[in-house]
Amino acid sequence: MGSKMAQGRVMATDGEVGIQADVLKPGLHFVLYPIERVTQKVPLVEIGADELGIIEATVGVEISAKRAEQRKREAEGEAYYISETGKSEAEKVRLMGEAQGVAYKEQVNALGANGVALVETLKVIGEKGVRITLDILASGGNGNGDGGGGIGTLLLLNLFRDQMQKNGGGNGNVPAVAPTNGDKS
Repeated sequence: MGSKMAQGRVMATDGEVGIQADVLKPGLHFVLYPIERVTQKVPLVEIGADELGIIEATVGVEISAKRAEQRKREAEGEAYYISETGKSEAEKVRLMGEAQGVAYKEQVNALGANGVALVETLKVIGEKGVRITLDILASGGNGNGDGGGGIGTLLLLNLFRDQMQKNGGGNGNVPAVAPTNGDKS
């Protein structure tokens, strides 16, 4: 297999695992795995016995530059998306606020300020489940504790009167009862 490549190196040499930095000798070369090797033809450089040559590998630098450019473009795209989404949401909120303002003015024109206040109060009562009816029926009476004369009795008497008027008093001999407010005059 081979040993691991040293940290920070891009090209593998001397049997290390990684991209091999082999110099191709002159002649024809059959590459068994073409995906594994990338070659480039360059002019032959001769370095004399009394000279020093420096070989520079730029492959790693180019890959890093491409990755950096890719990250930069991804960040720019994400920033653009967030910016456009924010603008869109802001416009939506603005339009909804304007529509509510116009609707409120129309309500005031149709119902008046007091009418709108009453409608809004009833909305809150309905949404919050506020009870507006009494839990206890307060009724009057004649002092003997039978509860006579209360609202329930009045409703039953009115129901009975209406039924009697509808049926003609049952046998036709009962006159229609006129409603009273409790006065005996």
